[in-house]
Amino acid sequence: FKGGTCKGVGIEPADGMREIGAEKFSASDTFSFQPGSFESIPLPDRSTDLIVSTLALHWVKSMEPAGVEMNRILKDTGRLRILMIEKSDGANFKKAIVKALKKHLTFKQIMKTATLVQRVDEAELIAGLGALSERFNLRARTVRHVVHGDFEQHMKWWTARSAPVIHEVEDKPQFMKDLREEMEATETKDGIPFDASFLWIEADSK
Repeated sequence: FKGGTCKGVGIEPADGMREIGAEKFSASDTFSFQPGSFESIPLPDRSTDLIVSTLALHWVKSMEPAGVEMNRILKDTGRLRILMIEKSDGANFKKAIVKALKKHLTFKQIMKTATLVQRVDEAELIAGLGALSERFNLRARTVRHVVHGDFEQHMKWWTARSAPVIHEVEDKPQFMKDLREEMEATETKDGIPFDASFLWIEADSK
């Protein structure tokens, strides 16, 4: 930033994650960490030059409050760069997961898990973050890529990312066995495919 020192504030609702961040940057006064979320950002109006987020926005309960809050804290010359999961992310991959879930959860429970993550496409995202369009040029682009790996490689990220999804499964060891069976049935010569789909979001001053 011209004429000044760059200062970063990490906003995170989870105590453990904030502690990790604070420990990682303990030797630097460039970064500080505060509790908060997209729907409640503990920063003053028009105080922020740049918002950066990676794989977090899809966890909000509603896009509209998030858009209002980001619009509130951004300066008129501010910018936004966000990467989030898109609506169709893992559509084919999740068919195997649903088959395994059906052996452990009721239809109602499975439908409940589908509401834990905000699944939006480009048009729905732009509409949801409409508050930002008042002052900024808001753009979204879908990026798709098929990732191959074995069962263990997929589970390294899936179990952490989808912990709330399998929370109600009582017999988790058996569920993992059933999940392995269903996923390995989709395996190709390159490995088990995951059809990743992301939204790359940018906003710049008009």
